[in-house]
Amino acid sequence: MVRFAWEIPWFAIAVMAAFCAPGCGGTPGEHLPVVPVKGKITVKGQPAAWAWILLSPVDKSGLRKNLSPRARCDDQGNFVLTTYDANDGAPSGDYLVSIQWRGPSVEYAATKREEEKYRGPDRLKEKYSEPATSGLKATVGTSATELAPFALP
Repeated sequence: MVRFAWEIPWFAIAVMAAFCAPGCGGTPGEHLPVVPVKGKITVKGQPAAWAWILLSPVDKSGLRKNLSPRARCDDQGNFVLTTYDANDGAPSGDYLVSIQWRGPSVEYAATKREEEKYRGPDRLKEKYSEPATSGLKATVGTSATELAPFALP
């Protein structure tokens, strides 16, 4: 099945933009220092395997305006944030958090094509998909940080 641009979930677009954004808004090679950041997401006490987490800085001034530290959980719900390079962490500061946990799409059930595996509906029903309304927050310290677990109901 062919997917059109308007069929791609907004979160996937945000994540793609986040991977491109570090090169925008500043001098090439200029970026904020990062510290290692890890955490865990659970839903009803169980790991949110393969969920996405995206952090949006509360302070969007200067080089922070295009920051989007993000990660995909492993099969145990653990994640390590990426800002500029894989698993490099995030700049210290306060963040609003969005989480999506997509399941298999209808196309995956029919074709078993790997690219369709996590394009289905958000198992969290979009409740945490917008940073401004998710109610989730995180603070990254000035040294390696383990975030408090995101234990979702």
